[in-house]
Amino acid sequence: GRLDEAEAQFRHSLQVHSEQLPRNHPWLAQIYGNLGLVLNDKGELEEAEKLHKHALDIRVKTFGEEHPDVARSYGALGLVFSQQPSRWSEAKAMHRRALAIRIKTFGTWHPEVARSHGHLGSLLRQQGRFRVAEWEFRRSLKIRALVYRSDSAELASVFRELGKLYQLIGREAEAAIAFKCADNSEPSQYRKFESVRLASVAKLELNRGTSPTSASTGVDTTLAANSASCLNCWGFLA
Repeated sequence: GRLDEAEAQFRHSLQVHSEQLPRNHPWLAQIYGNLGLVLNDKGELEEAEKLHKHALDIRVKTFGEEHPDVARSYGALGLVFSQQPSRWSEAKAMHRRALAIRIKTFGTWHPEVARSHGHLGSLLRQQGRFRVAEWEFRRSLKIRALVYRSDSAELASVFRELGKLYQLIGREAEAAIAFKCADNSEPSQYRKFESVRLASVAKLELNRGTSPTSASTGVDTTLAANSASCLNCWGFLA
């Protein structure tokens, strides 16, 4: 399939460039990393890990620890470890290291920072830490919504990941909101999503008979519930 074709292309590229470049050339690290990502998707985790560690070693020696390419290798290792429950703690450490480097390099509002938040969200969802996973996904979503000026595959992806999370924990109304936004992932959808999400939470809290400000969510349920009627025009709360 397509993964096999990609693997063959990267292996050929690695062979050609290995004959032309020094062993620790950054371009070789790039090829190691790309090949590692393909093997990770194929489930060949042991070789993927070796390739990413080789890329990491080259990048640290070339650029030092605080470099975006180094963060990319840490994030890639995090993805490999995320597929192995016994190594989830290592995965978390890799993603947090990548996040720290990216924030230091780019600042808070950058797509690469959003990428790390999304990876952490996926890992935490696997671990059953749903509330923290939701925060990571929503942080990723907010950054992407502020950065991108048009319809974005990255925005759609985060909306879908949030939808999967909400489905998993039985918050079907919010899952529907997220999936609907994924189908039309303009940056403006973020505010709509947050507004309707809050109204949905408020509706749930009021149905439970909780206080105007919910202790569990921190949502001002009276204010949010008052906005629910106008949000119905979007068809989310029907």
